[in-house]
Amino acid sequence: MLFLLFFAAHFGLAYVVGFSGISLPFRTWFATKGTVGAFFVQLLECPACFGFWAGLLSAVLVPQQVFLSGAFNGALVTSVLHALLLGFAVAGINMATALLTGLVTSPHKA
Repeated sequence: MLFLLFFAAHFGLAYVVGFSGISLPFRTWFATKGTVGAFFVQLLECPACFGFWAGLLSAVLVPQQVFLSGAFNGALVTSVLHALLLGFAVAGINMATALLTGLVTSPHKA
């Protein structure tokens, strides 16, 4: 159940940041900032891209939060592995959820 809540929260965050009207003024503003700004907006609007970085950040902020709960005693290598696994897991689930809900129509959106 904790997995479901965790991934649902990350998908909700990706939706609010990348697709909702709440963040539209910020995305529009970033898009006017040249090539870098337009690229940043593409990353925000891609559920997998945003999900990877959100998962990575949540692994860093709350170490071993859902995956690998204390199994490796927090060694640096396993912490990096944990962060990467969580980033990829959130990216995959965000993209799958976006495709299933029709939020995006192609996995090659961004």
